[in-house]
Amino acid sequence: MTLVLEDLQKLLDEKRYEDLKKDSETFLEANPDEIQGHLFLGKANIKLLQPKNARIAFYNAKNVDPKNIEPFFYLAQIALAEGDIPTARTRYRQMLEIAPKNTVALEGIADIFFVEENYYDAIDAYKKLFDVGFKSPVAILKSAKAYMLTKQLEEGLTFLEETQPESFDEGITVVKRLMLMSLKRNDEARKETENLYKNVPNNPVYILEWAAFLKNDGEIEKVEEMYSKAIALDIPEKQKSEVYFKRADLRLELKNAKGALEDFDKVISIAPSPYLYRTRSEVRLAVKDVKGALEDLNEAINLSPDFDNYAGRGHLYVKAKKHDKAIADFTRLVKLRNSDPEGYYGLGLAFYGKGDKTKAITYLQKAESFGHLKAKDLLIKKFPGPTVKLQERSKEKLMKEFEPEFAANEASPTLQKAFGKLWTPDIDKLVLSLEKEIRTAPQNLVESILKLAAQDLLVITPQGLLFFQADDDPIEAFYKIVMESPHALVIELQPTKGGDRTKMRLYENAGSLVVSYPLEDTFETAPRYYAPTEQGAISSGQKARLETKVIESSKYLDAIETFIAGAGS
Repeated sequence: MTLVLEDLQKLLDEKRYEDLKKDSETFLEANPDEIQGHLFLGKANIKLLQPKNARIAFYNAKNVDPKNIEPFFYLAQIALAEGDIPTARTRYRQMLEIAPKNTVALEGIADIFFVEENYYDAIDAYKKLFDVGFKSPVAILKSAKAYMLTKQLEEGLTFLEETQPESFDEGITVVKRLMLMSLKRNDEARKETENLYKNVPNNPVYILEWAAFLKNDGEIEKVEEMYSKAIALDIPEKQKSEVYFKRADLRLELKNAKGALEDFDKVISIAPSPYLYRTRSEVRLAVKDVKGALEDLNEAINLSPDFDNYAGRGHLYVKAKKHDKAIADFTRLVKLRNSDPEGYYGLGLAFYGKGDKTKAITYLQKAESFGHLKAKDLLIKKFPGPTVKLQERSKEKLMKEFEPEFAANEASPTLQKAFGKLWTPDIDKLVLSLEKEIRTAPQNLVESILKLAAQDLLVITPQGLLFFQADDDPIEAFYKIVMESPHALVIELQPTKGGDRTKMRLYENAGSLVVSYPLEDTFETAPRYYAPTEQGAISSGQKARLETKVIESSKYLDAIETFIAGAGS
């Protein structure tokens, strides 16, 4: 039987590769200079996973017709399969020597640059491909990724505007969205996110990303619908539990505690954790299920006997009027973190519930000295008289320690310039010091910072100081100099009511007092500039703020009271 090329093509189409190899060899015995015979033999060997024999066949094809690019193409494919990138690149270049506009070779070289993470050269190589009119979505996507990976985001978006196909392409849209988000062009990113969701509506990633934009827009009901849609999909359990958690949090925002509880049940059934049990306990409390809340906190403690879990159970015991059990849990908190106010606050609540006011005041005072705001409020509301007495005793005790410092304070050259004045923010200098932030931060944030800073007040006397920071309650403190140079000093502050000590740096600059507070070894806030306000220029609002006490029956240090009495008169 005489074999012809049509017979070999038929065997290739029918995927009869063993027969194709055998008949190609027979055909070449009679037609050794027929390039197609060598090509069919090479293709058969590729399919039979015999790359060595395939390579020989394609070399023979190249020798028969050196101007035919097909053998070079298949030799490039074999090299790529074997991980021989340099040889593959050489074969593509040999193709381009024969056909300079061959799109397969141009794309092959560009792809090699991309795989090698040589993204700048990849961009140039893809440009050559696009210049000959070949703009496949795959090549556009890889080129866009190269722009993104080299952080040429604006250039990448311009490129996509010129080349992006009119029809929707998922990969290209994803990259475009990432570029827009990186450039904080949120409105355009929102549009691309919606585009992804509408065109691939059952992809949970796009559902949740679109839900995030809807939530930011305040369309809460639609967000819940998106979460429900994602949950209904066949997605991995871990991902489903994350969506249940998101929906539970959203339902709490919608005041749907019952629905949130159902979602937390699902999350815990998939991936229980101490945090989830503790969170579900709070939801159970919201639906008046105290027993269930306690069971959840017990489970949380069984899994992780840590601070937060004991704190949650301790407060629940207080609500359930099981004060002895609450005391036991809060005692554990104090042992775990003896400088954290929560344990002391809990003990104060528990002893107050038991009717032991003395211990309640003692522990609430301790919590308040560590900065617990609720403890302070409770002391003022329930025990104003005893609170004043405790603070006075604390002040008397500290007075004995700090009284020897008064002379050194009075003799300090820097402090002498600060005495007898009310110091208020020098806004002009503050604005100059925040120049970088003002140029880069959102306007509303800058306005908020300046508004808070404008409320600061500072009074310094040799006996102690009074410091109002923003809209917080004042800090009345004894102090001592711990470091002083001709131009600056650092003082250690001790609040008169007790609690932790902090540090403050002060120095005088062109008639302004520059203050850094708090000053710690590992953290320092930006310095703030203060200008002196002459006593006659003190406003009625400033005067009223100086005179207002957290507890009306308490009083400041004598030197501070004397200054306030004379201020504005």
